Amino acid sequence: MIAKSDLNQLHIWNLSDVSSPTPTATLSGHQEGACESNFALDTSRDTNPKVLSGDRDGRILMWDIGEVVSNPHHGMDVCAQSEFHGHSATVEDVCFHPSSAKEFCSVGDDQLLLFWDERKGKKPVLTAPKWCEVDLHCVDWNAADDNLLVTGDADGGTFVFDRRKVSGPKGEASPLHPLKQHQDAVFRVGWLPESRTHFGSG
Repeated sequence: MIAKSDLNQLHIWNLSDVSSPTPTATLSGHQEGACESNFALDTSRDTNPKVLSGDRDGRILMWDIGEVVSNPHHGMDVCAQSEFHGHSATVEDVCFHPSSAKEFCSVGDDQLLLFWDERKGKKPVLTAPKWCEVDLHCVDWNAADDNLLVTGDADGGTFVFDRRKVSGPKGEASPLHPLKQHQDAVFRVGWLPESRTHFGSG
């Protein structure tokens, strides 16, 4: 289990060993105050486990926690493996590609949806043109079809995107399905497992 708080460190807990009140590992790299009221956190789903965390400074940090998982012992201190820059405001959410620990996406208070590939450097490889004037709060990547993503925003909107068709003919963002059902901000979206068409929002 990974826990993130207002402090600038993340903690990994081994739930198979509840005898110790201390975390198995501490992930460091965020600046002081950068994680205050920030919930951007995700773990990769493949056999090479990694952790992503965004912060209020617009940075995204990545940790390789393979050693923590394969040889856990209390008191491990793991420094960030990589740092990514592309957002100009708070990073609100991060999400790994369903089958790759090298690729991920992020959304933030700068109204941007960014796509990243660790193999291609520390800058985004694709930027979705702005399609709204409010903060983007959340994003999820479809495990059944890795071309599909869904985002939620501060105005109650949810938008489904095909990453192959992020930009329209005039350079504007082109969501497949803009949906507006909520009357207030959307803070979480999530695809149903193995479904290309169903997701939840709240």
